[in-house]
Amino acid sequence: MPTLSIGNQSVEVGDAFLKMSPAEQNAAVEEIAGSIGVKSAPAPETTLAGIGKSALSGAVGGVADLAGLPADLLALAGAKGSEDFQKTYGSEAIRKGFAEKGFDFYKPQTGTEEWVQTTGSFLPGMIGGGGGLAAKFLTRAAIPAAGAELAGAAAEGTGYEPYAKVVGALGGAAVGPMAARLGARRLHLIRFHPSAWRHLMC
Repeated sequence: MPTLSIGNQSVEVGDAFLKMSPAEQNAAVEEIAGSIGVKSAPAPETTLAGIGKSALSGAVGGVADLAGLPADLLALAGAKGSEDFQKTYGSEAIRKGFAEKGFDFYKPQTGTEEWVQTTGSFLPGMIGGGGGLAAKFLTRAAIPAAGAELAGAAAEGTGYEPYAKVVGALGGAAVGPMAARLGARRLHLIRFHPSAWRHLMC
C-alpha cells in the first residue's frame, strides 16, 4: 500500500491514489493534511522547465506508442502468441526500454503540464502528409490533445477515463481538419471579397 509523507507524518493511502490525476492527488493530499492538522505544501506551479520536460516526455512516449501499436493491437485482438510479442515489442516494452537507457519520463505536476505532455504524445503524427507545420500541429496534435484532456476530465473518477481520452482524441482528430478547412475558406472569402467580412461576423 502506498505511503505518503505529509509534514513529519507517514500516511498510508489506497492503490486508487496512484490512478488519480495530478490535480486529484493534490486535492487528496490537502484533504489528508487538513484532517491530521498538518499545513499542506503550496500547490505546484507550472514552470517552463516542467513544460519542456512534459513536451519531451510526451513526444518520446508518442514514438513508443506508435512503434508498439501493431503489437498492442495484436494482443487486443487475442492473436495467438501475441502476449509474448507484446511483452517484447509493445508500447509499454518500448517505454521501458527508453527508461532503461536512462530516459526519465516526467510526471506532470499541473493541468497545463499534463495537457502539454498529451500534446507532445501526438507530435509523431505530424510526420508526413501535406499542409504547413502550423496547420499540422493544430489539427494533428493540439486539437486531439485538447479533446483527450476534456473527455478525460469529464470521465474523471468513473474508471473510464483512459477510454474517454481515446474517444476525445479521435473526436479532436476528426474535428481538427474540418475546422482548418472552414477557417481557410473564411480567410479566402475575406481576402478576395472584403465585403464578406460583415456577413461572417454576423
